[in-house]
Amino acid sequence: MRWTTSIILSALATAAFAQPVPNPGFEQWVDGQPVGWSTNNNSIVGNTITMVSPGHGGAHALRGTSVQFAQNVIGPFLSSSATGQPPFPITQAYSVLRFHYRLGLQSDAGVEVFSVSVLITDAQGNGIGAGVLSLTAVDNTSSWTLAEVPIIYSGTGPAGAALTFLIGGTGNAVGSFFELDDVELGFATGMAYAAPELRWSAPYPQPAQHAVELPFVLERSTAVRLLVLDALGRTTTTRNLGMLVPGRHVEHLAVEGWAPGLYQAVLETDAGRRSVPLLVGR
Repeated sequence: MRWTTSIILSALATAAFAQPVPNPGFEQWVDGQPVGWSTNNNSIVGNTITMVSPGHGGAHALRGTSVQFAQNVIGPFLSSSATGQPPFPITQAYSVLRFHYRLGLQSDAGVEVFSVSVLITDAQGNGIGAGVLSLTAVDNTSSWTLAEVPIIYSGTGPAGAALTFLIGGTGNAVGSFFELDDVELGFATGMAYAAPELRWSAPYPQPAQHAVELPFVLERSTAVRLLVLDALGRTTTTRNLGMLVPGRHVEHLAVEGWAPGLYQAVLETDAGRRSVPLLVGR
């Protein structure tokens, strides 16, 4: 009886903590496509998403590479949901997206960004939570590195999650790449890639329709710059906020007329940066 009970408890624990991300280690591929994921691979442009070996935690991982097509550079695009398809199901309010990556951005002109986003939806498909992360060439690494993307909630009842990884911006270069492995949703123990003297508070309202307040706290006097990036990593807004004193600050941002969707607000100081998701609705 004790043995049977142990098996039942083990099964319940496994079910409770089963990873909902499809094919999280990119071990499964069919016809050059990672199973459970959508890419911009096609027969005309070619493959921006390919398999690499070995991976961080297994035999394989995923590589996204910017390629030349005619006079344009096409960046890699990876999504956990195909266009028009629902997000993958979840049953818990996960607080962080984790993954291991290697990065090689090569542009020396403009801004090239490895952009990551997670969107949490309720059963009706409404966005109730989001997280974003943007990395540039200063974050390039040849070693597998853990990234954590905090998820901020503005609603309740999580039922689905959609993940996106891409290289975008104004300075895409042929050959720029990211490698990705061991993607998971979990619960945060800390925050990565944050300037230590800078803390965001949750923007309000979320989603925003006309304007949004962006509250943050500085621990010391420093020059601050605000950028807003869209879901493709393109800069939509840039503001030099100047030299700010320690304490709480609130930046007002008008978003009326913006396309609905997920954006990321990024604050930069001389010590680093911190980003926060920003949802714009109709």
